[in-house]
Amino acid sequence: MRSSFSPWDFIKSNPQVRPKSPEGIFAISSYDPYIEKIVIDRFSRSSFGEDLTPILGSDLTIEWIENNLLSLGLFGGGGSYLVLHAEGITSTVCDFMIEKSLAVQGGYLVLCFSKGGPLFETLSKKLPGEYIKINAPKFWEGRKLLDFLSGELRVRLPYNVSTYLLEAVNSEDCSELYHCLNLIKLHFDDQNIDLERVKGIIATSKLDNFKFATLFGQKKFSSFWRELDSLDVTFDQLRIFFSFMEGHLYKMYDTSYAAKKGALSKYDQGIIALSKRWTTDELQFQIRQMAELEVMAKSKDVTLYQNIRLKYIQGIQ
Repeated sequence: MRSSFSPWDFIKSNPQVRPKSPEGIFAISSYDPYIEKIVIDRFSRSSFGEDLTPILGSDLTIEWIENNLLSLGLFGGGGSYLVLHAEGITSTVCDFMIEKSLAVQGGYLVLCFSKGGPLFETLSKKLPGEYIKINAPKFWEGRKLLDFLSGELRVRLPYNVSTYLLEAVNSEDCSELYHCLNLIKLHFDDQNIDLERVKGIIATSKLDNFKFATLFGQKKFSSFWRELDSLDVTFDQLRIFFSFMEGHLYKMYDTSYAAKKGALSKYDQGIIALSKRWTTDELQFQIRQMAELEVMAKSKDVTLYQNIRLKYIQGIQ
């Protein structure tokens, strides 16, 4: 049996996470390790038994399965096993489980996948059990995710504070929101959460690719570099951003890709409109520049931040 949920719908339907079957394989694939932790913390221990013995997926071997799951005395004491980072189970062990048509009796084999991957898909198709997939929120569901995490961490956010967080950080990144909420919880305790103080604790670090691409396409270079300089962003965020800018500028350089599409999105229409403001030489120069900045970000060159600031100060492209 297989089902899928958003994080908030799953917890709402399962405030105490428990399997529907009295025994067998119970697998949960969470798109994010923080969501996985929330789910595991809500396990109903009475349902799984007192002894939910943990083991890492990478430590699961054929010998372990033979000794613990295929022996005659399987779960004689009614115990169960919790396999953490189940995505670490090797293909050899997976093939063995399928070959033996592994059927757990008298207890549970709980498989927790902390990120997506083919193994969960394979097992859900090949072995009987209960398989639950917790999907990543859609990009427009940032507030739902923030509200969900706030509830789990018991942080009551005023509406203006939650709005600021959604604008300041990547609302699709569960780890960023989780970190911000823990910072707020640490600094405010049970006090009223004040927006200005939150701004002092959590700086803006959200890179809105399309906003920046539009600024650059409009040749508003001063605004582009100023706003990029104002963000508290990591090398990895900048590497991804400059890689996006390379692709974006290349589409402006060669708009023929749009002719192959039946209907153009607003993004494609914007590219075509803005490309008319540029010469091919200008675009080639900018593509090379973004590639160089991407390399600096990838190598974690500390002068990258100085480079960005210098571009803003000098007001250059």
